[in-house]
Amino acid sequence: MTAQTWLRRAAPWAGAAVLLVAAWGVGVATPPEYAIEPAHVVTAQIGEEAGGRNIVATVTDVRAARGASTPTWQAPGTWLVVDLDAAAVVSSAAGLRGVTLQIGDLTFRASERMESFFGQRLVAGVPRSGSVAFELPEGALTGTAVLSFSTGSDTRGDSVIQVPIDLDALPVAADAELLPNGWSAR
Repeated sequence: MTAQTWLRRAAPWAGAAVLLVAAWGVGVATPPEYAIEPAHVVTAQIGEEAGGRNIVATVTDVRAARGASTPTWQAPGTWLVVDLDAAAVVSSAAGLRGVTLQIGDLTFRASERMESFFGQRLVAGVPRSGSVAFELPEGALTGTAVLSFSTGSDTRGDSVIQVPIDLDALPVAADAELLPNGWSAR
């Protein structure tokens, strides 16, 4: 067997060995799922300003109602309406995209059925105001809930502002009108 023939036969085996070693290296270098950095949680109370890496927010009011409305939209049901002021800290490209409410084991995302502050672009250093609303199942307005705000739905390694709410202490109105989106008076 000539050297050239031997090299042609050995080259694929050598290539396969290099790829196997590279795959093993990637497997060793990739951190396990449990090693993902959790969110940095900043806790605040209603009326208290809280700031994270790229969001500053203040929940100004929380209202429970049997209906929610805007000037051009209305829906019956069980609603929790949250009024807030929020601004970006670093980048004006940020938006209020991560808005959830956790009640026990259930997590609800802010409703997109009406125009609200959910998903609105935040401006660095200039607070805007508005409302977000959560449509909840009948009987869900009991116990303690946790509101969470972030600039994205993937909060791994980022900051999340959380506000605890005592749902049992909220009076339930017939209707809660969402505030129009605008510049904050603060």
